[in-house]
Amino acid sequence: QRVKQMGMRVILFSAGDDLIQQGKINALGIRSYFDEIHIVPSKNEESFRAMLSAGKATLPHVVMVGNSWNSDIGPALANQVKGIFIPNGGWVYDNNHSAEIDNKNVIVLQDLSELSDILQHGTFCKSFESH
Repeated sequence: QRVKQMGMRVILFSAGDDLIQQGKINALGIRSYFDEIHIVPSKNEESFRAMLSAGKATLPHVVMVGNSWNSDIGPALANQVKGIFIPNGGWVYDNNHSAEIDNKNVIVLQDLSELSDILQHGTFCKSFESH
């Protein structure tokens, strides 16, 4: 919500059954936090590219924030989009990325609360330059 208050467009890109995901969004009361919501059966390079084409997001003003290397950060990087990775120790499926974390187009945060600080006052671009 703070990111949207900073004047940035916020797009939710989620995978799963549309009806179930919409129900979760409604139950959490977070719909108003997003300018666009895209729900796809599976997140991958192609579905990420389609989401970019369908929305109003323009490169290079796009960054993917996610907790899954394989479903969030990998598809973003494949589409020339920078990534902010917030690992949460989740699925074993996502534990094969340690060599890729050194990528200059990825910032690793420990907690989502750090995101607004990175995006504020141009520190976002400087953070990528320091990697």
